[in-house]
Amino acid sequence: MKNILSGEPSACQLTTYWYYLQSQKYQAVKLLLEERWDFDGAITILKDWQKVIGWLQQNQVHDPGIVKTQNTLGNAIALLSVAVDCLNLDIPSAKKRLTNLDLGISKDLNGQLKGKYDPNILNLYTRCRIYWELKQVSNLLVTLSSFYEEVLSKLLKVFEGESFLHKDKYKGEGKWYLDIPKMRQEMGEEYWQKFYRLEAPHNSRLKLHQVNKDPLFQLTGRPSKSNFLDVLVSYYQDTHKQTHGQKLLASLKRLDYWAQKRNRMIHQNQGMSVNTMKDVYENDKEKKSDACPADKICEVMADICNTDLGIVHKHNRQKFVGDKADYYLYTPIRKWVIDQLLK
Repeated sequence: MKNILSGEPSACQLTTYWYYLQSQKYQAVKLLLEERWDFDGAITILKDWQKVIGWLQQNQVHDPGIVKTQNTLGNAIALLSVAVDCLNLDIPSAKKRLTNLDLGISKDLNGQLKGKYDPNILNLYTRCRIYWELKQVSNLLVTLSSFYEEVLSKLLKVFEGESFLHKDKYKGEGKWYLDIPKMRQEMGEEYWQKFYRLEAPHNSRLKLHQVNKDPLFQLTGRPSKSNFLDVLVSYYQDTHKQTHGQKLLASLKRLDYWAQKRNRMIHQNQGMSVNTMKDVYENDKEKKSDACPADKICEVMADICNTDLGIVHKHNRQKFVGDKADYYLYTPIRKWVIDQLLK
């Protein structure tokens, strides 16, 4: 024991001290994952312990538990890295890691990330749930804005709005350039005028003389895209879809308040806490009546995810949407890692 504690190589079996130290490391990982969803922190602890176990192997400490521990650590770190990838919205990297992992859980997780399940919106919603739980307001509002943009893009596809955008700019660059002549011809003048009335008062770029000069009008931000989708949904001929689309747009408008506040925070270099969010909301006399209270943000996002328009696949809605639901991939990853370390 004395030699080991002093850092000197030893050929003795792994002592009770090392098992005790390992237990403490694993309990710390459990705490980080259960209380903070801190996958990065858990990886740091496990990698540090991995080095210690590697040192024991190099110095010929003979204990059958060492090899098993190395395997467990390697798998746990790899799976935690999948969670980190998903938090960073790097779904391709997460898929690649899962493909290289020969674990029972890998197949299920990979299935959740398949294209038909469109994981981005569900992932962003889940991140907002986590950030609200952790009171990380800045991360919450940034992720909320990304969620909003993803939903708008999904709505564009659901209501077949790509046909009214310049094909090359949309397909090649992901930019929304509205083809005004095509919109006027196919939708009719009534719908073009409706869009103009919604957009022109808030957008100096949309002037009649400019429209006559340039038939393409770029929808650059959330408000402009929302205005176009408002018109697109009202034009759509499927009554069932139209009704659900209008409800979804109304839910998005409830989130507008916080998207705008987030932009002001960035430009004014301000911070915000959960309590500040509540105070700002309660004392803001200029807010619209449909503005969403801070503690209802995730609830409104859940309503959007649960719509029958397929914003989130039905299979995933049942499992991962709602305040009592699992936290998408993060719950099974957390559970698997804790179970493997502590069994």
